[in-house]
Amino acid sequence: MPRVKTIEKSHAILDAAAKVFLAREFHDVLIDDVAAEAGTGKGTIYRYFPTKEEPFFVSILHGLDGLSASIADQVAAEQSPYRRLEMIATEVLRFAWNRRDLVTQLHRDERLFARRGAEFHERRQRIVRHVRDAITEGIAQGELRPIDPTTGAELFLGMLRGLNVFRRPSDTIETIVQESLDVFWNGVRRNHA
Repeated sequence: MPRVKTIEKSHAILDAAAKVFLAREFHDVLIDDVAAEAGTGKGTIYRYFPTKEEPFFVSILHGLDGLSASIADQVAAEQSPYRRLEMIATEVLRFAWNRRDLVTQLHRDERLFARRGAEFHERRQRIVRHVRDAITEGIAQGELRPIDPTTGAELFLGMLRGLNVFRRPSDTIETIVQESLDVFWNGVRRNHA
């Protein structure tokens, strides 16, 4: 009788894959490593995911789904656009803090990204929407000048990504959140009032 696949087992494998792929380069990871981390056999991994690329990529999608859900929960009742951006920045950095090379790794295997890139971009767009909505609300409340909210969202997320990738040893999530919010919200131009 064939074994039944379960969501719980799939998630356990994805969590294990995320840990293993975070620790080493994609090409240095064996499915045996993922199986050991998941506490299961290699055959079980292949039953759920037929190639090594699948648990790598799906673990990223799984992580982005979790990030988007966490952001949605955090900002749901918050009225302040500034505070919403602060919450989003904190969640994004918590997610990305130990995944600084994620996008680089994804793009290294261009064949995988070409096949599955639309799924990654769709997940990423959920996060962009949260930022865009906060910016749109900031514009509506007169706290931000009228800018294109999508451009603003991409700039905000790009700033977080850059500060995370090139962070200094003394940087923390909190300092990066505050510095990025200050630059985004207030700009860098000196006020000559």
